[in-house]
Amino acid sequence: MDKNNILKIIVVVLVFVLIMVLGYTIGNIIEGMPKKEYIEKDITFMGVITDIKSNEVIYVKGTNDNPKDFRKTYELKLNDKVSYSYNNEKIEFDILNVGDEVKVTFKGEYADIYPPLLDRVSMIELIKQNFNKEK
Repeated sequence: MDKNNILKIIVVVLVFVLIMVLGYTIGNIIEGMPKKEYIEKDITFMGVITDIKSNEVIYVKGTNDNPKDFRKTYELKLNDKVSYSYNNEKIEFDILNVGDEVKVTFKGEYADIYPPLLDRVSMIELIKQNFNKEK
């Protein structure tokens, strides 16, 4: 082999090693950077209970006080983790009636069906009670 071929091989190997070292270094720098954590926020809207099917499903129509996206009727799928309150005191589900004004807090997106389904409801706060005792 002549000197030119050996020199070319050495240069190629050095460039390859340099690329590997730079890649490793940049990768470690990027991995060490603080990560943005995705934290789901609670979403809250005001509404009026339009129908109570059971202690697991109720329908709430958003009031005009809400942003435009929250003025429709929603189906709330409830479970035993939902808390109910009135004036910062815990209440039972049975106190809720059709026509009651409530504040609903949930996480995540809602299904794009009619009525939109909210299945991750965390709190229902009774704001104004309707004394019409229909259920």
